[in-house]
Amino acid sequence: MNERYLIINADDFGLCPAMNQAICELFRMGSITSSSVLAPAPEAVAACKYAVDGHFPVGVHWTLYSEWERSCWPPAYSSGKPSSLTADGCLPADGGVAAKRAASGDVTKELGAQYRLMAGEGCLPDHADSHGGTLYGINGRFFFINAFRLCQKYRLPFRFARSPSFLERQFCGNVSPALKAAHAGIIFLADRMKVSLPDDFITHPFLIPACCGLPPNGGSGFGNTNI
Repeated sequence: MNERYLIINADDFGLCPAMNQAICELFRMGSITSSSVLAPAPEAVAACKYAVDGHFPVGVHWTLYSEWERSCWPPAYSSGKPSSLTADGCLPADGGVAAKRAASGDVTKELGAQYRLMAGEGCLPDHADSHGGTLYGINGRFFFINAFRLCQKYRLPFRFARSPSFLERQFCGNVSPALKAAHAGIIFLADRMKVSLPDDFITHPFLIPACCGLPPNGGSGFGNTNI
């Protein structure tokens, strides 16, 4: 009989001190079982230290962008030469902009550097996932291939749901035949490359009324839930 595991993941570890504090508290309360580190973010090194000291299972939260224009992040990879990913020495604030202009080779270098940044802090990722979904192919770029190659190299599972119900939830039931075919193609490629994927992936809707009704002692299940 096949065993099934429920993984409750809170990503964006390393984003800021408040995020680090919240994730550490959730681990200690037993409310989450996994996290993933935004390696280029300003508090990523601190997050790695928390993970090592607390024996927290964490992955690498691969990102190609930095969320905010007023607080941009430098890339993890630096060769001293211009990169298609960076502008003024920073990752772009918008994921769509990053996906549009990024060269495939630069994506591979950046993702690999993010893994190595964590490993260099003694924090070996146990999985990989995608910040903002920029590696899922929904932006028209096939960066999931870059991700799968690095997952092969470092023997990492990748957070991308096998179940088509993931698409139904993400697109409110409006899933085109082309999108279904693309999803099946990504699953096929992962299997060919022997990259493990979770059966399903459910994101908490963050409904304000539900959050207001939570007990103060945790048990929220915030973050991403992978089944």
